[in-house]
Amino acid sequence: MLNVYDSSQFRALPVFSEARKRIDAAKPKLNIIGDEICKHALHDGVGVNMLHRHFQLEPDEVLVKRTVCKENVSYIEPKMIASNQPLAPYLWRCIRNANKEWCLSPLEFVEDVGGAQRTRARALTANWEAIQDIGNALHANGLEDVIGLVLADSDLLIANGEIQLEDSDGPGRRLRVSASPASALNDSDVSEVSWFFTPEEKEDLTENFCASHCGDHCRKHCVRHCTAHCKSHK
Repeated sequence: MLNVYDSSQFRALPVFSEARKRIDAAKPKLNIIGDEICKHALHDGVGVNMLHRHFQLEPDEVLVKRTVCKENVSYIEPKMIASNQPLAPYLWRCIRNANKEWCLSPLEFVEDVGGAQRTRARALTANWEAIQDIGNALHANGLEDVIGLVLADSDLLIANGEIQLEDSDGPGRRLRVSASPASALNDSDVSEVSWFFTPEEKEDLTENFCASHCGDHCRKHCVRHCTAHCKSHK
């Protein structure tokens, strides 16, 4: 179930520093949401993401990720909303609609000229039973304002021993996502924000798991990668 884009949902997100405090307290409960994702066999392409923003958007703006394949890097920056843009959502928060049912409200988008991302997004948003179960689990554990659902990035090439690292790209409102050695997770300025699950390993995602082990075992426990952000983001 998909809500239309509402910029006020993004504008209401906490800034990164505040969101990081919330996720630290929520980490012991992440595997509860992982249970629901795995129960509905969504774990191959769907994970959870810390809800946050690095800067504010105007009401007529949308945050768009664009991948430059030859550089193996993605850029995330605001764009004016236009009906002819080939965009597809990849990050959502769970909210209740007027009928008190859980639905997915899109927060960030990716350029999608070929339509593959829209197909993946439609498959997720059409899974009414999964969204209700995940939404109920989020609400029962006080997480609906802490984490959302995210599609695994299928554009960047992430090798063994690497993670995706997102950082600011200069003084403006632009973020840069690139492959980085997993050892970057040992840097005190790096904080994980995305988690992916596997049915046989999700019980190992305990409070300290991603902080202490993801750099060595993220391919085993977190499917493809854990996405990390630089803590210097505001």
